[in-house]
Amino acid sequence: MNVDYSKLKFVFKPKASTKRRAPTVLPNKKLTKLVPGQVIQDEQGNFTVRIKYFDYINRLTKDTNISDVGKDGVTLPFTEDSYDLTKCERIFTRVGQRNRQYISLLLSESDRIFKKADPNRYVPFCHNWICSCWIVRIDGKLYAKFNRILTLVGHDYNVKHLIDDEEDI
Repeated sequence: MNVDYSKLKFVFKPKASTKRRAPTVLPNKKLTKLVPGQVIQDEQGNFTVRIKYFDYINRLTKDTNISDVGKDGVTLPFTEDSYDLTKCERIFTRVGQRNRQYISLLLSESDRIFKKADPNRYVPFCHNWICSCWIVRIDGKLYAKFNRILTLVGHDYNVKHLIDDEEDI
């Protein structure tokens, strides 16, 4: 039995490509320039920062509306990268901060590079200290991105001198 293959017709249709979209991830949006805020540690050991309305009202970025942040003072949690110890010269123990029995350490450049400080034991901020931070929006939620520690609450500090926005996120 001989089959004549010349009369067979093959039709190849390319499969229609399906367009897949990656889920849209909103980029981190910086809502303010550097603002001072008071670090608060709750009973569970979580750190937040309390920023007064008059500290951030004049420090909003150009494309930020006041309704994005709020018209009262805000209490915000820190971002995950705020707990990074490699950029900090001064660190504090996590325990004993509420009753003022914490230890403050100064890190040398080599200690920061080789990450000799344990992030489970130390944090770059302390309860009742003033820090400088940015208010940022990550995935629709407001956070505070830590920049540096300034001084104890109650000490006078010159905002023009200590709060400079030269550094970027």
